[in-house]
Amino acid sequence: MGARISLLISIGDLSAARTLIHARLDPSEPDGALQVMDLALELEIGGISLADAPQSTRDLLLDLANGDGNGNFAAQAMLRSAGLADFGERIVLPQDHRSMSVATTDTEAPTAPSLLSVYPNPSDGKQPLYLVATKLEGMEELTIRVLDPLGRAVLARGLNGASGILELDTKGLVNGMYVAGLFADGTQVANVKFQVIH
Repeated sequence: MGARISLLISIGDLSAARTLIHARLDPSEPDGALQVMDLALELEIGGISLADAPQSTRDLLLDLANGDGNGNFAAQAMLRSAGLADFGERIVLPQDHRSMSVATTDTEAPTAPSLLSVYPNPSDGKQPLYLVATKLEGMEELTIRVLDPLGRAVLARGLNGASGILELDTKGLVNGMYVAGLFADGTQVANVKFQVIH
């Protein structure tokens, strides 16, 4: 049904898209992503900017943005683009559940979110390297491919879930610059370079 909603939005039938969203919203278990999409469509249909939206709408978005549930990144993006709030970046690494937060300052220019990141970079070859992929709405099948310094494929692995974290053992990799590519439904959408230094 998500593809149908996207199709209706792309052809400009926003009211029909909202109707499908309302059919999917379950009051007992609200889906934050659908709530954010519904709010965005409501504002678009009404010709209202987020800054001029009712306080209750902004409060709901802020609650979703500060939560850990589905839709928090979409809510953060809406609030950030309207200049109503700023959020740092949080990355959770799977091995020992450590997390890193990257705060932004007022002097930084806003940048588009990266669909593929790598940590740590460069790698010392002793600890695993993490490739972090972000799955946007509409992307069905994600694959990460890694090329060695000579351009040979050393890894191709599919990812599941809304955000995929792939752990890569670097002990068997030779020193040099590697390229990891993120493919969505067979089309490359992002790449990142990383270095292995033993």
